Amino acid sequence: MYRLKIVKLSQIELEDEFRSNDEDLGLELDIKRNGLTNALMVEQKCDDKYILVDGHRRFRALQHLGIQEALCQIEEHSSTEERIIKRLREEFHTKKRTPSDVEDMIEYLLDKGYTVKRIASECNVTVPTIKKYIRGLDVDPKWKEDQKKANVGHHVMTDLHELKITKEKKEFFKEKYLKKEINGADVKELKRVTKMDAFARIPKKQEKSCLTEVTYERKSERNRINNIVYQYRLTAGYDEESHTYVYYDLIEKLKAIEFTLGNKYFVDNLTPIQHKSIGNLLKEIQTLHNPDSDWENASN
Repeated sequence: MYRLKIVKLSQIELEDEFRSNDEDLGLELDIKRNGLTNALMVEQKCDDKYILVDGHRRFRALQHLGIQEALCQIEEHSSTEERIIKRLREEFHTKKRTPSDVEDMIEYLLDKGYTVKRIASECNVTVPTIKKYIRGLDVDPKWKEDQKKANVGHHVMTDLHELKITKEKKEFFKEKYLKKEINGADVKELKRVTKMDAFARIPKKQEKSCLTEVTYERKSERNRINNIVYQYRLTAGYDEESHTYVYYDLIEKLKAIEFTLGNKYFVDNLTPIQHKSIGNLLKEIQTLHNPDSDWENASN
């Protein structure tokens, strides 16, 4: 059971809150306009001393606004571990903290002898939910610092760290993610590709180029959609913007064909029927491009 009481902020102690101390101007403005709508959760340490359990952002906002006291939900004194469980239980239902903050709290409890099953039970969540957050425990601490500074996704950094490629290649794609040159969806695709049997047979020196091209291909998805629209626009008549876009898209596709046909392992293993099919299609393309040309002479 708990009770509600107005408590002076000076009587409330803070312990490791497992979150950043950045000022929240939006929250301050809301409190200034509407007052404190949710009581702080505290535990009574003694007659006039309390420990803050939940509401650190609200507590700091009140301090910045110069407010001296606040309505508190007062609970019985417990241990640091039990207070962290209370914070986690609250967090899993409000989603106010970053995944990094949640991971730090879970890691603290694991270090104190808690099991994943016990944490899940006391927080009223499933074991897989807890396991999702502890995937990143083995991530390089420097990566975690970089992630927090860049304010990018915690789980995506974990996915990058788990890629089955060399450390140097992981660092390369991590930097691209930190600079927002690739996104979480790109990283998920990298994760899928690196698990393919075909990828395992790629020479190591070509893995980086292959994966980089995969990220470019994902970026080109929007271009392919745009190209559909421009292609249909050109069926209605000439339009410079559409024509230019379709032209450069065609050049890229022809380069891809050139790259494929330049691969001797591909060409040398084509069946006679496959050779003939490709040859016929190339003749059709040449005819469409220049109806008056002699394909046989042009190809020699």
